[in-house]
Amino acid sequence: MRNKHLRLITIIILLTSMLTLGGCKSARLVWIDDGDTIAILKGNQQEKTTAENNGSGSSKDVATVEDPSAQTEKEDVVTIPSSLGSLVLDDGFVRTERAIEAYIVNYFLTEYSIDELKEGALKGMVEALNDPYTTWYTKEEFDRMMEATSGVFSGIGVVCSMTATDYKKVILSVMKDGPAEKAGIRPGDVIYKVNGEDVLEKDLNYTVSLMRGPVDTEVTVTMLRDGEAIDFTMIRALIESITVGYEMLRDDIGYIAVSEFESITSKHFKQAVDDLEAQNMKGLIIDLRNNGGGIVEAAREMLEYLIPKGVLFYIQGNDGWKDNYYSNTDKDLKVPCVILMNENSASASEIFAGVMQEKGYAKIMGVQSFGKGIVQSIISLSDGSGLALTTAYHYTENGKCIHKIGITPDIVVELDESLKSYSTITMDQDNQLQAAIDYLVENK
Repeated sequence: MRNKHLRLITIIILLTSMLTLGGCKSARLVWIDDGDTIAILKGNQQEKTTAENNGSGSSKDVATVEDPSAQTEKEDVVTIPSSLGSLVLDDGFVRTERAIEAYIVNYFLTEYSIDELKEGALKGMVEALNDPYTTWYTKEEFDRMMEATSGVFSGIGVVCSMTATDYKKVILSVMKDGPAEKAGIRPGDVIYKVNGEDVLEKDLNYTVSLMRGPVDTEVTVTMLRDGEAIDFTMIRALIESITVGYEMLRDDIGYIAVSEFESITSKHFKQAVDDLEAQNMKGLIIDLRNNGGGIVEAAREMLEYLIPKGVLFYIQGNDGWKDNYYSNTDKDLKVPCVILMNENSASASEIFAGVMQEKGYAKIMGVQSFGKGIVQSIISLSDGSGLALTTAYHYTENGKCIHKIGITPDIVVELDESLKSYSTITMDQDNQLQAAIDYLVENK
């Protein structure tokens, strides 16, 4: 993920060190893996001080910067770069954590696993944030998650999303010819159990990690459909995500369907645009229905292939830092465009559609989108584990945020009720797609 404000790879807190630096009161030493200097609150100043790299002997020169916002010495604050805000290290928490660990090591009656204690503590800390999108991953989970964003993984072939209110994991789409489609899983199914383990209250990434596994191994997923629990037993297969599909429709209307925003998506999207333009398309439909989002940078790269140089959108964190995302090309879409969206279009899909709508490059057709206007930064930790941390809201250039609101379509077209239970529908059956074609034919 691109967010330059989370360029740090790992923060290791050395809980055993208590120092007195430059006459300030007792402070905790924090070592940052990439060698950034440490800033320690001291009255109305933050004094940057030298830190040694665990025997490497490397150090940095001392410098001082003014901090008018510092008004108290009640807390020692360690800052890592200013845009990230401050980390407050609580002595009481540290002492209590170490005391509990000592009591367990010395007095706990039965056998236990240190690794499980560590995992439980870390997952519990993150879960206490009550944010369904912030997750700590074990090394194995993190490896699988990173593998998925590359576009190739072993699993059952579904795209799913989690509702922010009740944590339901809902199937958004089913990959053609994948194990899930062959077994009969449909969009709208809710994941209930994986191999017998209840996952209704588990986070999305943990649930997905259970469904993935080695090729040719068996997995049973229990779905809730209309209140009924249904078991689907499948053999995991190598899934190569085909996130972009396209063709020329009637009346020279180009059609591009994007199922996810992965690292490979923008490349395939650009190829689709080039091919359709070479066929002299007169209008363009971009189908983002059931697209739950993905990598923000992929959305930016796709946008800059349609919109010329300038700010496209920005993300902003809780202390006011702001990161603009730009188009760096002279590409300029010259034909009318319709973007199809539904209630499962989320996150990066909403970034893409919101920019196209605001800048007048597309009309949005369908129904109100999901409304996920927040961004997670992916942090790789030194032990191989990882953290997905909600760090920012995303906004259009004019400051519009759609979190918990969604994008309102310019033209409301509901999918026919009779089609909602189908796992796949033909283009001729798809009344939303046909409405988009008719609109472009009339307005090209």
